[in-house]
Amino acid sequence: MVVSVPATSANLGPGFDCLGLSLNLRNRFFIEPSSFHAVKLVGE
Repeated sequence: MVVSVPATSANLGPGFDCLGLSLNLRNRFFIEPSSFHAVKLVGE
């Protein structure tokens, strides 16, 4: 399974708790079955 989550930025300057910004970046999480628990980080 692949989960893709868009990046955002919030609390921008004078718009604290009111303004947000969507970015052209994403976090992608690849999930696959396994017989043990592990987390593997790959990327920049």
